[in-house]
Amino acid sequence: MSSQVSKKVTAKTVVITSIVTLLFALAQIIFPSYVIGIIGLIAGFGLLIIGLANIFLYIKNADNASNGLAKGILLTIAGAYFIYNDGAALDILSLLLGIFIILNGVVGLQFSFDAKKSEADKWKISMIFSFVNIILGLFILFYPFSTIETLIVYNGIFMLISAVLNLLSLIFNKSK
Repeated sequence: MSSQVSKKVTAKTVVITSIVTLLFALAQIIFPSYVIGIIGLIAGFGLLIIGLANIFLYIKNADNASNGLAKGILLTIAGAYFIYNDGAALDILSLLLGIFIILNGVVGLQFSFDAKKSEADKWKISMIFSFVNIILGLFILFYPFSTIETLIVYNGIFMLISAVLNLLSLIFNKSK
């Protein structure tokens, strides 16, 4: 009997999470800029709350030797900025992602030059991949919003597929 109840609870959980995932996926696909703004606001409010908590704990704590006040003030300012400018959080993420990909390409480029010096056969392929990485990183740096918007849409597509597959799996296994 409890196994039957457990299966019903699991089935309801799958349906609810799949529907929520499906709705969020559709929002990402149809309204990617809106989703980007919401993510920026969530990041801003999160930083604001953490910053204010650090300030409160610093004031409440009798031993004020920690860096909680400075960290709290910086996080509060960053949170307020991200709330005011909700795209800034994703701009920073795009900047870091672009720099990381460029660095990865530069390291790959160095590797391909080293491979050429050691007379490796396929060093040109490594060099081509490195240049592609560098170009991709530069594209992300110069067009951060369209890059993030595209990633949001693709993420939405994959979430949509995942939700549909979960629901189909539940339907096909319902009788068992």
